[in-house]
Amino acid sequence: MRRLHLWLIAGLLVFAPSLTGAQQLVEEDLPEPEVWEEVVPSFAEAEQIFNSANQPDSLVLFDAFLRQVEENRVLEEPPDMIYDLVAKSYFFRAQVNHNLGSTELVELDLEQLLEIDPGFLFDRALVSGRLAEQFDTMKKERVATILVAVDPPDAAVSVGPWNTDPSGLLEIPTGIHIIHAEKAGYESQDLEVEVAAGDAQPLPILLERTSAVLIVATSIEDVEIFLDGANRGSTLYGSDTTQGALLVLDGLQPGGYELSARKESFRESLVSVQIEDLLDYNMASIQLVPTSGVVALNNMPPGTVIRANGNLVSPSFSGSGVQVALSPGGYTLSLAHPDRGLFEARVDIIDQQAVEIDVRLRPPLVLLGILGGDTSTATRMNGLLSTELGELGSWALIDRSGVAEEIVAAAGLDVATLRAYAQTGSRQTIPWIEIQKEAGDRAEEGSVYMLGVLSDDLLAETVHMFLFPESPLPARPDQVDLALDSATVRNLAALLNHSVLESRPTLGAIVVDSPAAAGPLVVQTSEGGPAQQAGLTSGDEILSIDGTTVATVSDFWRELTARVETHATSGRLVPLRVASPGGERDVQLALTTSPSLIELGATDVLYSVASYELSTEDQNEEGVVPKWVVRLNQAVVYLHGGDLQGAIQMLRSIDAPTGGRLGEAQVNYLLGLALSSAGGEYASTASGFLTRAAEGTDGRLYHADGPLIAPRAKVRLRVLN
Repeated sequence: MRRLHLWLIAGLLVFAPSLTGAQQLVEEDLPEPEVWEEVVPSFAEAEQIFNSANQPDSLVLFDAFLRQVEENRVLEEPPDMIYDLVAKSYFFRAQVNHNLGSTELVELDLEQLLEIDPGFLFDRALVSGRLAEQFDTMKKERVATILVAVDPPDAAVSVGPWNTDPSGLLEIPTGIHIIHAEKAGYESQDLEVEVAAGDAQPLPILLERTSAVLIVATSIEDVEIFLDGANRGSTLYGSDTTQGALLVLDGLQPGGYELSARKESFRESLVSVQIEDLLDYNMASIQLVPTSGVVALNNMPPGTVIRANGNLVSPSFSGSGVQVALSPGGYTLSLAHPDRGLFEARVDIIDQQAVEIDVRLRPPLVLLGILGGDTSTATRMNGLLSTELGELGSWALIDRSGVAEEIVAAAGLDVATLRAYAQTGSRQTIPWIEIQKEAGDRAEEGSVYMLGVLSDDLLAETVHMFLFPESPLPARPDQVDLALDSATVRNLAALLNHSVLESRPTLGAIVVDSPAAAGPLVVQTSEGGPAQQAGLTSGDEILSIDGTTVATVSDFWRELTARVETHATSGRLVPLRVASPGGERDVQLALTTSPSLIELGATDVLYSVASYELSTEDQNEEGVVPKWVVRLNQAVVYLHGGDLQGAIQMLRSIDAPTGGRLGEAQVNYLLGLALSSAGGEYASTASGFLTRAAEGTDGRLYHADGPLIAPRAKVRLRVLN
């Protein structure tokens, strides 16, 4: 590589001030690296003026460029690019001074040029003939040519900053010089020669072989090479990258060596090397293997997108399933499926170890954060939520707590307003649709979002937690107040896991608690219902179910519900022990089930969760729940959220069964309820639907054993009229 020598000492003393002060710079005064990038624009500006009608003005700019170079040399040796620009600057200066008739300055410029680059070439068609002749005359007088014949032929030969060309030709200033020849594995030589102008002077050089040379190639660069434990340097790419990154090791004598190639994030490669003679040895390229562990993703369905710490990861597929290879470290694995939901897991990867993860894709429940000044309480509640909701069977908890504040601010709200909403019920002040939209835009796409606000900024005892579904589902939130204990959070978990589409057992009878009865008391049976067919009659006390004592109606329904899967779906009879005035007896109940409708004022239902579940089931073409049941429940959710238009549109789309306990009567009743709330202009239409609901003698609300619709519809009619 060419290096600038003392080429500016004489020339720049004419143009530059003393550098005494600059040479006293201390480390703190040094500029940032890349000092040479700053001088290139100065040369470009000077060259532009040189090629313009104002050519003489370029002299000042070339002088400024050369001064910058000299000042930077105190800090850092110039690269070859700057070497070339300096040589060009002197040649451009020579041309300007030639055109101005400044003969002495032309000679000084050419002297400096030949001192820097004795082999300088230029396009003679672009230069004055007289200037070209002057250059040639000075070169013949000041430049000597040596033709070096070196053995081995690929040895590097140089004189100071000048190197031989591929043919061995070397142009240098006349005078005494030290010629240096070197090659790895050979003893270098320094020859003092005195050269004069004239014909090429032959110079034979013979280097003596002293050691073997090992040329190490690696598939990537910056690989540290250790030989018998000693660090010998790092591999680098040369001009021919097809050979790989190279490092030449010399000074080797015959014998065996252990070579190690090391790079961070790659496995160490160990190679045994045998040197037989003092020759050059080329090793086959060392292919470094990245360090990695394997994560086996069990039960992952096709079409799932995998991200590790937010970056897309391509899986591999084998007979054992789906795997991803990751470099050692800690990762948050996020799996997303367009239909089945999300799954997240934390995993620590160690090189060459395998980790198995059972994938459970579920709808994302996104925790947006807990707002308020009592950060200690917020942190504790976050921990409780992560613990109790982290293993939900129906939801994947995704913690995005960092975005709550910006979501609320973007909706034009603050903590005080949200707290007042939670504590006083000032519903009209909260634009929940805006919060819902901002949550979808700023947090990871969720199915249901949770946003909490502390009951107090100084010492909070409660977290008011709001839950609302993704857009465009109704934005009105559910509010659940959580104390700082696991029990209230577990209660929230139970609500989240509760499905509104679960079938409930059908008895065909009304049972009540009575202080005069040992168990639930049958007060009425329906014609042809399961209770009547089993032989239950009014006045019977139910003592036990399948041997389990039941003391209350709540106990009774709990035990019946527990047998839906084991008895109702299989046709098995449920044994009941009952007591009547004639004594105790056993009956066999053929348990059936019925769909259920969400109650408008239910306390055991999260309407935001129900809204998402119903919307998903409505789009499920393979679902077993009748679509009219799904849409009827959706209409109740719209009514609860105050969206009368959405409720009416949903109810009008339902093709419900006629003539039974469930179906048509429920639709008519809810349509009458919604239209009567829509305003006076819809009163007549509402009256028509309520009248039809009142005419159904056996229509039931909520489920097949629910309250009769007709009496309620008649009351609504009287109020409406």
